[in-house]
Amino acid sequence: MLAPEARKRLIGNNVATMQGIPQRIQELQIKHFCKADPKYGQGGAEGLGLNIEQVMNEELATAGD
Repeated sequence: MLAPEARKRLIGNNVATMQGIPQRIQELQIKHFCKADPKYGQGGAEGLGLNIEQVMNEELATAGD
């Protein structure tokens, strides 16, 4: 479990790295983050300006997408 400040830095670094990539990829990554830690996923979604509830309720992409 990360300390609050460490979590904040980790989320900030990941958000900065994901700026400029397609939104669909951001959404898929946020789903992975949520599996690791829901607060981590929520923080990433907020940092990217994504609606976490909408992201989590979308179907996963298939290989053809």
